[in-house]
Amino acid sequence: MTSIAAIDYYQAAHRNPLIDALPNLDFGPGILDKMSFLPPEPDAAVRAEPPQLRLRYLGELVRVHVALNRDRDLAQSIDAMIRDGLLARGSVARQRAAAPGQTEQLIRATDQASTQISALDALLSRATQVHTPAETRALIGVSGSGKTRTVHQAVSLYPKSIPHPAADDPRLPSLQIPCIVVETPADCTIPSFHDAAVRSVEERAQEEFHRRLKSGNRSQRIGSLASLLQHFHAGILIIDEIQKLVRPNGRPDHVLLNFILEIANTLRVPVLFVGTPASQKLLAAEMRNARRLLGRPWMNYSENSKEWERLLTTFWPYRFTSEQVPLDADIRRVFYKEAVGLPALAMKLFRETQRLLILANLNRSHDEPVVPERMTPTVIESVADALFGPVRPMLNALRSGRIEDIACFEDLSLDDRIVEARIHELAEYRRNEFRRTIQAIRSEGAKQRRRAKAIVRRDLDELLNKIPLSSAIGVEADRETAAKSAPKE
Repeated sequence: MTSIAAIDYYQAAHRNPLIDALPNLDFGPGILDKMSFLPPEPDAAVRAEPPQLRLRYLGELVRVHVALNRDRDLAQSIDAMIRDGLLARGSVARQRAAAPGQTEQLIRATDQASTQISALDALLSRATQVHTPAETRALIGVSGSGKTRTVHQAVSLYPKSIPHPAADDPRLPSLQIPCIVVETPADCTIPSFHDAAVRSVEERAQEEFHRRLKSGNRSQRIGSLASLLQHFHAGILIIDEIQKLVRPNGRPDHVLLNFILEIANTLRVPVLFVGTPASQKLLAAEMRNARRLLGRPWMNYSENSKEWERLLTTFWPYRFTSEQVPLDADIRRVFYKEAVGLPALAMKLFRETQRLLILANLNRSHDEPVVPERMTPTVIESVADALFGPVRPMLNALRSGRIEDIACFEDLSLDDRIVEARIHELAEYRRNEFRRTIQAIRSEGAKQRRRAKAIVRRDLDELLNKIPLSSAIGVEADRETAAKSAPKE
């Protein structure tokens, strides 16, 4: 048996042109900067702008993303799933191994004996024939922990599509798509999911497909979607909001899940399911072979967590209010108390508190006093009471730390229209309250002045009452004498 150097085998087996086309990501500390989005921090010139403009600038906070360590772990896992999936399928590698004269390009030492080349060629061919099932994983996390946004930030590390010119290698696909993200449809039907998946591929390929790929019965839809994924050598299929497959009565909807798993198993495309704790029972029951959670479930951060502290200190400079307040211990305490360590809720509370303060001065008349735009713990708590009322049961469950209680509350969504209306009501209330306070201070000042005058008159009367009568008469006599002796004009 011809001996093959280990380095020759591993370099040849892992030199897949589809994998080589992927960006070479370094998952060191620098990857957090790539996954974050932090626009320039507002300065004094920005904070001096009129309230109308500052409210517009405040919308920039919707895009602010602070990448944390678990974001990096998720991105690294997605990258590994893409590369392992392409390697496991090995369709291009198999063609290379079968093509005469191509094996020499895969080995390190081109001057090896022909017997060694033949042995390596045979070993590579056998490796590609080993059946490897599609890797299917799940990312479970409570709503508001940043799962969906982090998934999209991780996907953004790759190009939407990677072209392969035919002149370089005619056996490669003309276009390679590393990631496809599909959200579970609300009606949980196969046609709706199929349409969403086709639209995602169209958007990344930047072309519109023939209508026959967008219709048909169940078998036809499986075939058309499988053809698209195979044609573009999809690296990974990410299914978000998988908890929608759990019906209101708590029973799982198996039809669509089986449809997705059938496609994944047929093509051996890695699938990442993303959902809330409500989907955990669904995935545990249906994902039977090689189904694993992708790390620990994403829960809320603890109050003393370094990650939570980094989140607060990173987004705190993005204050568009005219008055600046330092991030002290009281503000840290109230943010954790109200947001319970959830990044999405903390950012929403941070943004809406500023909106309340700026709105209080928006429609102010010239004769009205300026409402102080100070982000105090009291103001933050009042905004939290207005925002998080509908999700208090979920927040209480998070405080308990019991996963079975948390799974009962699968959504933390807040209607933006209701939030905006409530913030406007609070701003009007704050403006009126400040007006009443100023009037009370002014009224109290007038009362104090009247009270001071009364005290002075009282003290003077008391002083005059203490002067002896004879002294008072003497004083009057002196005044009369002085008047008579005065020269007449």
